[in-house]
Amino acid sequence: LQFLYFIGSVVLGNMDLKTLPVLAEGACRIYFCRHGQTRLNAIGVVQGGSIDEPLNEIGKRQAAKAAQNINSAGFKADVIATSELCRAVATSEAMKGTVRVKHKGFNEMYYGEIEGMRLTDKTALPKVKEMMVQWSKDNEHYKLKNAESFCEVALRSRVALEDILEQHDPTHLVVVAHARLTKILIADLLGMGPAMMSRIPHDNCGISVVDVVKSARPFGYNKIIFNLTSHL
Repeated sequence: LQFLYFIGSVVLGNMDLKTLPVLAEGACRIYFCRHGQTRLNAIGVVQGGSIDEPLNEIGKRQAAKAAQNINSAGFKADVIATSELCRAVATSEAMKGTVRVKHKGFNEMYYGEIEGMRLTDKTALPKVKEMMVQWSKDNEHYKLKNAESFCEVALRSRVALEDILEQHDPTHLVVVAHARLTKILIADLLGMGPAMMSRIPHDNCGISVVDVVKSARPFGYNKIIFNLTSHL
């Protein structure tokens, strides 16, 4: 469910983790990695939080490349956090970290009535289009039947993230999760609504980086890069 791309002042895909700006003293750098490709990704099926689909062979290769990029970037993650879904857990397995955490707060957005349908399905397509229209209007409360809204996903994912920041006080935190979940979370952290969220790219095993000032309450977040894909 990715449509437009955010250009703005960020670099898309052509930087390297080794060349990112120096991390400020006392800050934490968060590396958001989307899981590798699954069979359902490849055929355009809506794969939300209720579908626990494993990686396909392409996804396994993507995961290996993402892990190699993170492991060779000059730091060891203090925490590797994932959703509870197997596609995210499998993507994280080769990444080196001191502590590993699974948190249901990072599970993919629940799309309700359209989960398991192809995006081109005659039932799903008009519902997806209406959802995108509502998000373009910054309607953060809109949701499909039996689904979640932008607000609901932002709240649970932010709680999960900030619980980890409080409990583990990491300097380098890797979060391996899902496309829409991560787009919503990053948008919320950076003060964006659904309209801007829909323009943040997040490809399979793409890496987006956000720094957090841990001394501030509420935490202060700054974007570094969206959708680094040079390793793929």
